[in-house]
Amino acid sequence: MTWKTGASLFSAKESGWADPYGPEDHHITDGPFMHRREDGELYMIWSTFIEGRYAVCLVKFKNGKLGPDFEHLKPLLDSDGGHGMIFSDGSHRYLTYHTPNILGQEHPYFCYLETDGDTFKLVER
Repeated sequence: MTWKTGASLFSAKESGWADPYGPEDHHITDGPFMHRREDGELYMIWSTFIEGRYAVCLVKFKNGKLGPDFEHLKPLLDSDGGHGMIFSDGSHRYLTYHTPNILGQEHPYFCYLETDGDTFKLVER
């Protein structure tokens, strides 16, 4: 994943939980989406494979700035969903993603996303 032309931000392998995928054991870093919280903190969700299932992972950038100073937080979802996006309707924040990760069977899924300290948590309502 790059953040400036030619500069690498990180590899999925560096997260500590992304599994190799495919016949050549590549680590997938897919579908990045940036989100800035109301408090100015900058996050990025991205997808990879964890234990054979598509997952939505989370990175928090330090000082609210895109760059090499960040930390991998606990994945938001590891139950075969990915390519997530975060949006708000003005009163609630949502995560939407596609599931299952099976060609022709994918469909969108929407869930509430709440702030939980320095991270987020999914909330079923």
